[in-house]
Amino acid sequence: MSPSPSSLVSPLLRRSFPGRSVSLPSLLVLACLLVLPISPALGDPGRTLSFEERVAAQEAIERVYFAHQIGTTEPFDQAVPRPVIERKVRTYLKESVALEELWHTPVTAEALQREMERIATNTRFPERLREIYAALGNDPVLILECFARPTLVDRLARNFFAFDQTLHTATRADAEALRASLAAGSLDPQAGDPRRSVVELVRSAPDESGGTRGPLGLDDPSRPGAPRRLTLEPEAFARERARAPERVGAIGPVTENHEGYTMRVVLTDEGDRAQVAIYGVAKRTWDSWWRQVEGGLDHLAVPTLAFTSPALPRPRERSEQPWGPGGAAAGSFCVPDDTWLGGSIAGAPIGRSDFTSVWTGTEMIVWGGGRDSFSVNTGGRYDPTTDSWRPTTTANAPSPRAYHTAVWTGSLMIIWGGSGGYWGYANTGGVYNPTTDTWGGTGTTEPRYGHTALWTGTEMIVWGGYSPGEGFSNTGIRYDPRAGTWTPTATLNAPSPRRDHTAVWTGSLMIVWGGGTGGNTGGRYDPATDSWT
Repeated sequence: MSPSPSSLVSPLLRRSFPGRSVSLPSLLVLACLLVLPISPALGDPGRTLSFEERVAAQEAIERVYFAHQIGTTEPFDQAVPRPVIERKVRTYLKESVALEELWHTPVTAEALQREMERIATNTRFPERLREIYAALGNDPVLILECFARPTLVDRLARNFFAFDQTLHTATRADAEALRASLAAGSLDPQAGDPRRSVVELVRSAPDESGGTRGPLGLDDPSRPGAPRRLTLEPEAFARERARAPERVGAIGPVTENHEGYTMRVVLTDEGDRAQVAIYGVAKRTWDSWWRQVEGGLDHLAVPTLAFTSPALPRPRERSEQPWGPGGAAAGSFCVPDDTWLGGSIAGAPIGRSDFTSVWTGTEMIVWGGGRDSFSVNTGGRYDPTTDSWRPTTTANAPSPRAYHTAVWTGSLMIIWGGSGGYWGYANTGGVYNPTTDTWGGTGTTEPRYGHTALWTGTEMIVWGGYSPGEGFSNTGIRYDPRAGTWTPTATLNAPSPRRDHTAVWTGSLMIVWGGGTGGNTGGRYDPATDSWT
């Protein structure tokens, strides 16, 4: 006698829903579902990607990116060794596990499909995206699992972490305790403090033409710990002033962003000019937290959410762009000429000024700068192929700073110098490897800011700027990252001392021009002969 559908399905339901009664209609419905063919759109249970298959797919993706990298001189296998590729695969698989186990947000097949649709619609490099499709054999499973998944889970996991109140309970308590000390008068907002920085807001005066008179933006840094002046048009001044309490001495509320908690105290207010003390308490960084938890996440436990029927989203052509209000008719893909197209800001670094940026050929890396009159040592990497951001690691990163310089060597970003606000001028730098997302040091030399730096193909040349030891400078230094050595440049016939000038590399000469106290003069430096004309 053959078993009934009820006898086949009942044990399954009872295992799934222990302690609950199951009706016969429910049993029959589930029995029908069990004998119906599974739609490919729900996944292909017969296809499971192994770790080795994921590593091979990641290598194919890395090779496409590497082919477009500017100035690289290393072969691929040396620049992107297999352990680095394996590490990337383990990381995105563990981030997938973290989403499910820690934040109860498992990745779904639909989420992967939507992420790939977002990338295909918003990509700034459609031809490069097609290269990646081809490198993965136009296989929807590989593309969704090994290309869309890493972008999606990294963005989601970092965002959940940034605003997880349980993980940042202690930091929030520190911020509230700091505010209580200010309110009780035990902490004087007029006194210096490592957690305090001061910004002077200045409303620019209108000129006769109806515009504004005076410089706009952030003025030069002065002595360490002094207020930084922000001269703003009236509307921007009112908006920035409204972020602080109305009354002098009042303590503003604790506000939260991705990186920490801040509060504001108005020190002085003269109508068109106000000084605001800003206190900041940094959250625990993702890097320190991830090192602690990643060992307990099983990267081999991630299921393959394989699609076989939906067609891959077609990367838009360069002439296509979804258009909305303010442009062409909604739904039109016709882009007017001479048009700015904004990219994604999801996962972008917090707003800042006086930072640096470099272009690697595959992504833009921004780092450092000033935020709320604090200097920061965080950064972000924008990938126009996927229209997405990811942060640079803070592990072993240089100290916070603004007004520094950055150069791209073909495989590394080197930053150097700058002003660290409360912490003074920087005589250090950092060497960032985007392939491994790691920092190394540069050693130390005389501090300066407002200088220029460029890459010759073998070394970085730093010149001019402002140094606490000599004031406005016409000296320079050459840094060889392979040897880790610094060598001074000649001063004979060098241009007059200056800062905030410009410098370009011609292929054999460095040409500098203009700048503060430099007037309309410049100079040409030949590193081969260490000489100026």
